[in-house]
Amino acid sequence: PPRFTLQFQVAPAELEDSLCASPLVQDAGVTSVYHDDHATEYPRAYVVPFDKEILQGGPKAEEFAHTLRKHIEGKHAPYKWCVPIL
Repeated sequence: PPRFTLQFQVAPAELEDSLCASPLVQDAGVTSVYHDDHATEYPRAYVVPFDKEILQGGPKAEEFAHTLRKHIEGKHAPYKWCVPIL
């Protein structure tokens, strides 16, 4: 019998709109990144914060990333959550 895999569609514009709705985000772009172990793609967001000090990294950047993850997780299903990178 044929094997089927369940694949979910993620519209980048939907996540970009959610990210830009945050008062912390000036602009955002969403693309996908392929995960070899899972043989699928996950969304990855690139954001421009209003506070440019966040671009320097450190605790402030980590707090910013955590806040945005919680923002997305509160509005979207888990398969739409972005891959965290700093």
